[in-house]
This record gives sequence, structure tokens and C-alpha cells, in this order.
Amino acid sequence: MNDKLKGCIYGLFVGDALATPYEYRNAEYMSKLTTIDMIPPQGHQRTYKEVKAGTWSDEGAMALAMIDTIVKYHCFKPK
Repeated sequence: MNDKLKGCIYGLFVGDALATPYEYRNAEYMSKLTTIDMIPPQGHQRTYKEVKAGTWSDEGAMALAMIDTIVKYHCFKPK
């Protein structure tokens, strides 16, 4: 696998994990944050309280399933 493709995959999972605690927040709320990190700032109510910091969401899980299919079959087969 080439470095650009690896970078895309790593970026997808890091971005997904970074965004998970902030999902469903409006633009006004997000613009008031001075930092966005894997561990949200003090006082931030995480979207999913039971999910540990750094965990990717269902988008990451679906990407893993798609990557697995492409690696096994050299194409995307949803079934």
C-alpha cells in the first residue's frame, strides 16, 4: 500500500476519533472553543459519555469493513 493511501486511512481514523466527542454541536458552539483535542476541554459535555476518548465512531467502523472487503476481493462487494 502506498504512503498516500496509508495517510488517507490514518487521517480518516484520527479525524473520526477527534470529532466523536463533538458530534451534533452547532457551528456557534464550536466557534467558541479555543482548542479541539481528543480529550475535550473542561466543562464540555461529550456527545457519547460512555465512549472513551480516542475511539472512532460508526463511520470508522464502516471504513474498516470497506477496506477489509477491498483487500480481500480487490473491489467493493457490500454483501
